[in-house]
Amino acid sequence: MTHPVMGFGTICPGKRYALIQLKLYIVAIMSRFEMRIIDSKRAEYDCRYYGHEVLPPINDIHFEYAARENFPTIELLQTE
Repeated sequence: MTHPVMGFGTICPGKRYALIQLKLYIVAIMSRFEMRIIDSKRAEYDCRYYGHEVLPPINDIHFEYAARENFPTIELLQTE
């Protein structure tokens, strides 16, 4: 399985666009916030759903996040 998180089929015309969008979103979130796992646990997967695209976790992973200091913000110009 090459893309276990894909929620669409292999002949979807927008598949590459959707994957690029997902990657850019993850990069934006990871660069904007500092994140760390609180209790150092690993997720356990619910194997009853084996054979589906994604195995859902049994337990949650608790983490903290905070906005990075001195992160450059983009201000949009409003034209009147």
